[in-house]
Amino acid sequence: MLSLSQKYECRLYHRQALELPEKVGEIPLFSLHRIKSISSKGIKPLTNDVISTFMKILISKNIKYKKEIKRDWNCVTANHVVEAVSSFENELKIGIRTLIPKKKVELTQVDKETIKELVARKNVIIKILKEWFNENYDSLLYDTSKNIPWAIIQDLRARLNIWVFKNTNSFGDEINDVIFSVAKKSGIETENISAEDAWKKMGGKLFTE
Repeated sequence: MLSLSQKYECRLYHRQALELPEKVGEIPLFSLHRIKSISSKGIKPLTNDVISTFMKILISKNIKYKKEIKRDWNCVTANHVVEAVSSFENELKIGIRTLIPKKKVELTQVDKETIKELVARKNVIIKILKEWFNENYDSLLYDTSKNIPWAIIQDLRARLNIWVFKNTNSFGDEINDVIFSVAKKSGIETENISAEDAWKKMGGKLFTE
């Protein structure tokens, strides 16, 4: 039986090898360069400061990712986008809370209305950011030399759409389960084959190839 450290080492090796990630949301999906380029033209009606702050969070995700996989891939996964949006929303929440005096026992009606307005603005900003990724999906895709089967790309698009409009995150699903499910929908027989083989039958390549 493997110890916790051995399990961690095995998992880390698997991530570094990147034959296939463990979760569907860990697939290298979006090009960081394309995100920077397209967002630099503006995400209306967001201010440049808002976009810049969000991009710093997303870039930090990429820096950490490159250290984990030991590859100079300028991309982000769907999970990175979800995490970055969540982190940015938390920063906005903290900003709103700092406007409330700590020693104030009871909020005035003006205070309540101000907070209500700021929370509404925060919600709009997050909604716009999420919808921007959904609307620009094709333009933001990372060039991986067709490593990722098109059917998987479309599955990820559907998952992103659900996250954006229904606030449901399914990017934590096991990638093997997703591969077999998508392969079956594509008319591929999945009996007695591995997830890697199913991935290849859909036209993909392992990231180590």
